[in-house]
Amino acid sequence: MSEHVDHVVVGGGVMGAAAAWQLARRGRQVVLLERFARGHVRAKTGTLRGTSSLAGIATDLDGTSVAFVLMADRVRFLKTFAAEGALDAAAASLGGCHCSVGGGR
Repeated sequence: MSEHVDHVVVGGGVMGAAAAWQLARRGRQVVLLERFARGHVRAKTGTLRGTSSLAGIATDLDGTSVAFVLMADRVRFLKTFAAEGALDAAAASLGGCHCSVGGGR
């Protein structure tokens, strides 16, 4: 990496990662600063009328940010916690993978 950068983006969430990616696509030197380590998952969960969902950003073991949305539909009320646990487990597996595809990795 060179000593000069054109842009420093603070925060590797959805907006920060998108901004850094767009700048890099335009040939700019970009540094993306992220407070969470590799393998970390940040997500929000919600349940509405039998549908449990989870959306967020996972940073895989290669340091790649992966945006995800997971949903369980037609969940019975008494099974809500089980559905949310399954969604959490699926999201956590993204943090533990090597999800990078191509790009010289």
